[in-house]
Amino acid sequence: MATMVSAFGDMLEFYANNNITDWIWHHMDAAARHGLLYSDKDTFLMARPVNSKIPVDDLNALLDLSSDYEKSELTYDHDTWHIMYASGRINHFFDKAPYVLPNVMWQRNGKGASKIHSYNKVKKRIHGE
Repeated sequence: MATMVSAFGDMLEFYANNNITDWIWHHMDAAARHGLLYSDKDTFLMARPVNSKIPVDDLNALLDLSSDYEKSELTYDHDTWHIMYASGRINHFFDKAPYVLPNVMWQRNGKGASKIHSYNKVKKRIHGE
């Protein structure tokens, strides 16, 4: 009988396969402190509010949380949920997000350009409304 990998296990495997395991706890901490960190046996969600004008590579490196960015209006004007990782029942994001922002963004497989979409349009599409 094969064991089922949890959504949390999927996240750990993703970070290992992309050689970014050094970032796991930093990302989890940033999501827990500033946004959304949720896990159950079927779902793992990690997201935080950001300004969509900040380059995604800077967001992934959490540079917007550094003192250099603190002096910029970009750190205060959050318009987007940056979904750092989602596995399993991703529709739970819309139930668990502590508040609505105009947009959501993510990178497919954690690489390349980020995709920015309307929060409400993605919610309607995922929930089938």
